[in-house]
Amino acid sequence: VSLSRKSVFVTSWRAKGMTYFTTVCDISEKVLVRVKCSRNLSKNYLTFTDSQNLMDRKVDGCGPFFLAATRGCIPMAEYLLEQCDANVDDLGIYQDEKGNEDIGCSALWMVSQNGDINMLKWLIDKGADVNCMASNKFTPLMNACRHGNLPVILILLEHGASVDMVDLMGRTALILAVQRSDITQELLRAKAPIDAMDKKDMAAIHHAVLKNHPSTVRLLLQYGANPKLKTKSGMNVLTIACVKGCFYLFNCLLEWVNWTPKERRDALLFEGAVLFNEYHEYSKAMSAWRMAASIACTAEDAARAPNPIASPFSQQREIRTLADIEQLEGNTEKVRIQCIVICERVLGFKARELFHQLIFAGVNFADSQDYPNCVKVWNFAMSLIVYGKGRHDDTIYLGKAMVKLLLQILDSKSAQKREVPFEALLHTLDLFIACLSSLLSEKDSSEPPDFLMELILCILHFIVLSQPSGVEHEALKVSLNKLIQMSPKTLLGYNILMVAIKRDDVFLEQFYDAEREKLKIHCNPNIIRAILTAGFQVNDATANGTTALYLASCPENYDEAVLDLLLDFGAHVDQMSSSGKSALLNMEKIKRHDLMKYVSLKCCAARAVKRYNVPYTEQDMPKELIDVIENH
Repeated sequence: VSLSRKSVFVTSWRAKGMTYFTTVCDISEKVLVRVKCSRNLSKNYLTFTDSQNLMDRKVDGCGPFFLAATRGCIPMAEYLLEQCDANVDDLGIYQDEKGNEDIGCSALWMVSQNGDINMLKWLIDKGADVNCMASNKFTPLMNACRHGNLPVILILLEHGASVDMVDLMGRTALILAVQRSDITQELLRAKAPIDAMDKKDMAAIHHAVLKNHPSTVRLLLQYGANPKLKTKSGMNVLTIACVKGCFYLFNCLLEWVNWTPKERRDALLFEGAVLFNEYHEYSKAMSAWRMAASIACTAEDAARAPNPIASPFSQQREIRTLADIEQLEGNTEKVRIQCIVICERVLGFKARELFHQLIFAGVNFADSQDYPNCVKVWNFAMSLIVYGKGRHDDTIYLGKAMVKLLLQILDSKSAQKREVPFEALLHTLDLFIACLSSLLSEKDSSEPPDFLMELILCILHFIVLSQPSGVEHEALKVSLNKLIQMSPKTLLGYNILMVAIKRDDVFLEQFYDAEREKLKIHCNPNIIRAILTAGFQVNDATANGTTALYLASCPENYDEAVLDLLLDFGAHVDQMSSSGKSALLNMEKIKRHDLMKYVSLKCCAARAVKRYNVPYTEQDMPKELIDVIENH
């Protein structure tokens, strides 16, 4: 029998039910340990004379005892324990299922995962700690619960395994076991804390609903679990069941639990909102709302909590009676708005699920070509990310959706009333600039700002295409001035003007070729003019002295209109980088520009001062001239 673990081989020779030799070798076939076993269990160690040297030998972070025990070689493990003073709780290295993490764990922890009952009992008999935590804070009991190994769980519980310990996420063994009702029952019999919550304030009953296990939910309720506990984001078991599409379990919970009229009514309203918003089940949604309307309701029950974020539909009144529902019949726009109003109140603004429901609502508006409402709803969703410190990937996801929507509007031949107003686009730009500011303020953030900077240029592209008026131009300058003051830089040190010039797509790689052709955000004179008009310093350089004009003069980025625009705004053609490169050298090769009119006497003097190391102090000349010298 040969068993392998990376570069380690464990081999046993068996005859007539007896193990005669067991050997552990590394990949070079150098023997780590060889044990000879006879009927009376006399053993001879053949390779090493010093047992301590043997126990100190590691292969891939694992010692001989760990290897022998995890491979089920009881004779070898017993020899190492008795003759070589091995530690029964000696730690080895195990790589998790995804291959992302090396976990330091004991042999008992590993055996609880692979289900070797004989080795498990032997290790416990030899004094192994049944509560020994791995480096990921999982105990053997948690490990067995996660893998659904009931025989191992019963043995561990019998020998005193703790049901109260928690892992790094605050999860107990009961929370990890909810996918199996039989395991859950054994843990409940062992007095596992039934309402213990993890770091997201989710108890076992929340996790059971999340994984859609009605039998486990029913069992937890029978043992006294509190179904009215709320998670950190304010969701209860009913709202979790709805957002996960577990409508059978939702109806069971309505029947099994004694809810108050307000709780029952809110749950039915939310069910209807999800059914229409996410699953397009109009008749089922109306049926749920009618059931909710039949429950007595006061004005206080339908009142919304104070909201720090301006909702686009804050003036809309939520449905309360059957008459209100009848007024919605046939008007899908009003139904969509009601879905948003209900989700706002029931979920609250801290729930991440509200973001998802707003995304679905925006898609529904876009499908019916109601683009202004779609942009309005998605701007509201972006506000939740900005002011609720949401996730960066949510920003990119919504940004990509917003750009695709604006491309769809650009392609459509719809009526003027369907176009997105300038104010909505400017609000979108402000929100993405705020997201970029939030990202830059996070000291421990590993996310580069490159995606967001290109995304901002995409939104700016659509604003420029809308041909803003004079007043609108001033409003745009105010927004862009906030971006300029932030001075964001990509991983390569490029500023927003350089990103607009360099033909190097980062965000746009996620789009089809036909879509990228319409998103002309690189070397677009209109975008560059908008940035420069807002007050951007055209001669700002990277750490190695590269300027926007130098990038624009490179063959891969060359555009004559862009070069002329940068020169008109005062770009210095002779500004040198640390490697001695300048736009002047590139433009001399092109020979399409009269460069003399762009080279001033001031620039020539500055280059002479630098070339001949002419000494000067801050008292000798104004700061403006010192800056010119340093830039050359």
